[in-house]
Amino acid sequence: VGLTVSQRTSNFVLAALVGSLAVGLLGILMQRTLLHRFYGQELAQVMVTFGFLFILGDLSLWIWGGTPQNIPKPPGFTGALDLGGIVLPTYRLLVIGLGIVIALFLWWLQENTGVGANVRASVDDQEVAGAMGVNVSRLMTLVFGLGAALAALSGVAAGALITVYPGADLQVLLLA
Repeated sequence: VGLTVSQRTSNFVLAALVGSLAVGLLGILMQRTLLHRFYGQELAQVMVTFGFLFILGDLSLWIWGGTPQNIPKPPGFTGALDLGGIVLPTYRLLVIGLGIVIALFLWWLQENTGVGANVRASVDDQEVAGAMGVNVSRLMTLVFGLGAALAALSGVAAGALITVYPGADLQVLLLA
């Protein structure tokens, strides 16, 4: 999705936002319709997720074809920064900075907000969290959707660093 938006608008930020939103919504749909049925059955969840991964991979191949493609880097981040003999690509510095900002935001969200307290409580004991008024099902769906949106953002960011091609998802997943 981010690739298509980038190709049609030449706007990297819009591609990242639309791609993240679309995949986040897809993650919410996937969690709500498939994964919640297998709570506590990790192997079944992994199998359903991998099946969905294969379906999405084939769908992507059908839509975008098998030709490797790149997402253009945003304007202003195509050069390099010389730090006294150490040359660093500006786009990679942007990606590192973005990763640090997202990590700090997620830490703050988890440790300093009511949402974070509810997530921690729900992970520790869903029954007690539910008895305390937390809508555990909705909260876990939103957390899954946020994870999917962040994965899409990572995909768009990496698409400007490496070539996007069919099978890249599995190759990156195996490295993680």
